[in-house]
Amino acid sequence: MRLELYPSPAEDRLEQVRMRAFFPSFAFLLACLVLLLSGCTLPNRAAVTPLRTEELPTLVALTVAARGQTQTPPASPSPSRTSELPDSMLTDQSPPAFATQELRTPTLRPTKPPATPTLAPATATRTPTQTPTVLIPDAAIQIRSPGALSRLVSPFDVRAYVKPGSDGRVRLELIGEDGRLLVRKVLAYSTALSRVNLNEKIEFEINAVAEAARLQISTFDQFGRPLALNSVDVVLLSMGEADINPPGPTEEKIIVLEPLPNKLIQGGVLSVSGLARSDGQQPLLVELLRADGKVVGYRLAAVHADPAGGYGDFIVEVPYQVEEPTWVRMVIKENSSSRLGGASYLTSLELLLSP
Repeated sequence: MRLELYPSPAEDRLEQVRMRAFFPSFAFLLACLVLLLSGCTLPNRAAVTPLRTEELPTLVALTVAARGQTQTPPASPSPSRTSELPDSMLTDQSPPAFATQELRTPTLRPTKPPATPTLAPATATRTPTQTPTVLIPDAAIQIRSPGALSRLVSPFDVRAYVKPGSDGRVRLELIGEDGRLLVRKVLAYSTALSRVNLNEKIEFEINAVAEAARLQISTFDQFGRPLALNSVDVVLLSMGEADINPPGPTEEKIIVLEPLPNKLIQGGVLSVSGLARSDGQQPLLVELLRADGKVVGYRLAAVHADPAGGYGDFIVEVPYQVEEPTWVRMVIKENSSSRLGGASYLTSLELLLSP
């Protein structure tokens, strides 16, 4: 006869309580095992034993219950890019050392510029324009006495400082108002003298009580061409007392700047420029004279007179005609604006003209 022992109701309840306490602990341990296995990287996924289908619902329920009791959601989930990497690269590797180092940008500090000496503020000054200075030479013939418009009675003294001509001769003339020659003297000096003091006594006779006249001194070269001439207008008295005026300026009245003496000129045109102390009423006459006295070129040159009585400038182009290189004397003369007419001043220089 077979006896079967059944548990009492009390033992049956005690067993149920034990089983209820056992199942949560077992579920917790199983969930931890699953989590541990899921967090590890398996080198060979084919070696993992697959779960049976009938165990999946129980395993899912136990896992959810275990997570609800042991895990709390992270306070602030941070984005991660590890889910985008393949499983073979999900390893517990530390990032390279240089990735965690702080890159520091060098701070540029302003440097103090080197000290420079303090300069005083420059004051604006006007720089004078450098203009060529023209040296005014002394006239070749300087009449010291009598001065212009002197009242003269016969006889009177003439004093001058003269550069003699090529042959040493100096011509002294007194010309009446109608152009007649009242007095002419030709004085000869040594050619070795560069300048001479002229002292001559002039006697004259006139029919009228008073008459306008011109006293002029001139020099000539070896061919008889004029070198220089200077003159003063005077008044001649048949009776009465003389009234001598002081002389005027002794500097050259006509200054030639271009061309220079003894210069070779080619092309058939001679450019002449210079300065002249003139009232501008009469132009200058420029003539080119050959050794035989023939004129090979001439022109009139207007002078831009200086209102203050100084020097005015002039410029002119003189055409000439020569068949071969020819030495000529360029003569520049000023005609008088008084009723006496004729040349009142003259200067000259020698040039070589070529076709």
